[in-house]
Amino acid sequence: SKTGFFLDTVVSLTLYGTKEEAPLNECFLLLETYESLLSRTKEGSDVWKINHSNGSPVVVSDETAQLIQTALDYSVRSDGAFDLWDFKPEQHEGTVPDADQIQEALSHVDYKNVQLDGTTVTLLDPQTSIDLGGIAKGYIADRLRDYLVSKSCDSALINLGGNILTV
Repeated sequence: SKTGFFLDTVVSLTLYGTKEEAPLNECFLLLETYESLLSRTKEGSDVWKINHSNGSPVVVSDETAQLIQTALDYSVRSDGAFDLWDFKPEQHEGTVPDADQIQEALSHVDYKNVQLDGTTVTLLDPQTSIDLGGIAKGYIADRLRDYLVSKSCDSALINLGGNILTV
């Protein structure tokens, strides 16, 4: 078993039927890699760069582009229901936005503001931002599972802050 802090949460991985630590260590390296691509809060990540680009095009990794495309596909299939407004408690400390503030914020929440061309992402509205948290942990858990299975690990528990996947 190994525990760490990634993706703004506590993660733990447990392998059963082996005492080998190399697969665990490699999984944690993968977690570092995914955090450096997909975190909205980690300065320098692909998502952070997009959100701080003021609408300028940003070239991202193939993997980030694929996950953004998946999120856009979900948004299209759900007729925009996958769009989420993130209430940041640290910015509003106990206040509820009034109706005008909500309408102003909602005017910037639209998956159609995210343009993806290959690996180049452009936010058509500079006040729009993206957060892949709705699908990133599931995606990462699937990749960790794939890695463990490729290393013949046939029993494991992957816990990414309550997003749990078993092998």
